[in-house]
Amino acid sequence: MTRSAGLIRSSSRRGETDNLGTKQMMRLMLALALAAASSPTAAQFFYGDDLRKMCDAKTSASIAYVSGAVDAAFFYQKLRGVKDRICMPMGVKTDQVLDVACKYLEDHPENRHWIAADIVAESVAQAWPCPK
Repeated sequence: MTRSAGLIRSSSRRGETDNLGTKQMMRLMLALALAAASSPTAAQFFYGDDLRKMCDAKTSASIAYVSGAVDAAFFYQKLRGVKDRICMPMGVKTDQVLDVACKYLEDHPENRHWIAADIVAESVAQAWPCPK
């Protein structure tokens, strides 16, 4: 089973179910609630340097951030109807996604000025690209 563009593509046997859709929706709702809680004048993005600090701390908040960034990337692909770039296999854990994003940032320090969510999306797209 792979996740792509906010959809779950299942290669599981008939009758098997999973809860990925529910987990994704909860993360998206959390991300939207956090975004709505900030005022427009106080809105601030996380950048590469902020992500690097999250990598060092590796807290539940940093894992939640990268999880939300990946879910947002899936949602954006679905919303815009663009070709899928991320085909993450089943079983990938959120802390593994954080490790991938941190490794990307370590290998590409020239991109620290990028918004952290873009770094997460690019790192995941490179780690788990869709077949061409």
